[in-house]
Amino acid sequence: GYVQQMREGYYVLRIPAARLRDVMDGVSGLGMVTQRSLQARDVTEEYVDLTTRIRVLRDTQNQLLELLKRAKTVEEALHVRQALDKVTMELEQALGRLRMLENLIGFSTLTVYVDERGPQNDIPSSNDPFPWVDSLGVEATEWN
Repeated sequence: GYVQQMREGYYVLRIPAARLRDVMDGVSGLGMVTQRSLQARDVTEEYVDLTTRIRVLRDTQNQLLELLKRAKTVEEALHVRQALDKVTMELEQALGRLRMLENLIGFSTLTVYVDERGPQNDIPSSNDPFPWVDSLGVEATEWN
């Protein structure tokens, strides 16, 4: 015999961090768990550094806006404007990274790999040298 069709796939779930254990237990109840691992990443230092950087960039942006108001020549205004554009771009990047970290902190990612299996009660047992063939639900054969 042979395997005619086998379906498999995976799901990536984003779950509120406080509910991760409950969801993991619920998923475990749906079938046989063959492997489980849990990984964590501490982003505290990065979060603190980023919030400090954002505060400094906002202060710098405000100072540059004041300088722009006081610019006396077009050349002065252009130089300040270039610096202001650079700071604004850095600020937007930092704010985007902060939003991403807040999403990481608030939600956990659970990846579930699934294999579809047929009914296991009618699988014949064989004495063949490849016992894994039995788990596929194919007919037993005798090996000589």
